[in-house]
Amino acid sequence: MVTLQKSGNTKRQARKASRTNLYRLTKKHLQDPSSLPRLTWDLDLSKRVVGQHSAKLAELQLRLQTTNNVVVLTGAGISVNAGVPDFQTLRKLGRSPSLFDISAYDTARSTEDLHSSIGHLFEASTQAKPSVFHTFLEQLADSRRLIRHYTQNLDCIEQRLPNLWAKTVQLHGRIDQVRCQFCSYIIPYPSVIFQGSILPDCERCEAASAKRKSLGKRVLSVGRLRPNIVLYGEDNPHSSAISQSFSHDIRREPDVILVAGTSLQVPGARIIVRELCRAAKARGGIAIWINKNPPASQFKTLFDVKLRGDCDDAVMMLLGK
Repeated sequence: MVTLQKSGNTKRQARKASRTNLYRLTKKHLQDPSSLPRLTWDLDLSKRVVGQHSAKLAELQLRLQTTNNVVVLTGAGISVNAGVPDFQTLRKLGRSPSLFDISAYDTARSTEDLHSSIGHLFEASTQAKPSVFHTFLEQLADSRRLIRHYTQNLDCIEQRLPNLWAKTVQLHGRIDQVRCQFCSYIIPYPSVIFQGSILPDCERCEAASAKRKSLGKRVLSVGRLRPNIVLYGEDNPHSSAISQSFSHDIRREPDVILVAGTSLQVPGARIIVRELCRAAKARGGIAIWINKNPPASQFKTLFDVKLRGDCDDAVMMLLGK
């Protein structure tokens, strides 16, 4: 874990004075965030030089402590420490280059590969325990400072944290459900039915069709069940609900945007992050990036603070632990 370097009494007194001044400044301008000075920081946590930036760390900690409007978007990086493999790991285990792409259903082999990976991810998710970062988000939600948590993850770890779960929007579906492609019927995920490449028939469609047949009416089409996740290149069936949440959150005027554990490869997530960061910075808020890799060049100017390293390590630093 990242720790602050030890210092003498003089340095401790200087940090205390700096913190006091920051507190007075922040308290004075809480009603007008646009008047706060712009905080910028780019830190590689692996170099363990946090102690050299104690003033900026104190300011960042204070910003997080005094804000009441935080929006977070997360990716696989926050769940790796909980025991859930990311997509890159699952791709290495598979045989198909189109894993988690809509084209995975084009052939029996790629479909079988997808279903095998889904089963592996489901088992890992059911055994996973919330990471340090998940617990941090639960604390934000419990203190009513979290407006929304958008996640690209499928693992549903947030269900173990009730306050966080109530604030979570799953952008790409969830691993613990299957959905009928025809009638949108949703049932819990039973991993046994997805062994191999066969998509099972929807029981509700079958029942509705059988009832019509018994009445001498034309039978209905029967849909197939598949994992309730959004694949790359596929339209999101929940896009309308996500858009409504997003519009609501923009109106709430967030002043801290936290993006963690993602490289923002998915276009939909990019749009959400770009608009949220612009909205927050327009009123003097800050945008924070936490990931092992820096943001792509097109996003670098969006983020005021870039913490490059493990998500749990970054949270421990921000909490002063």
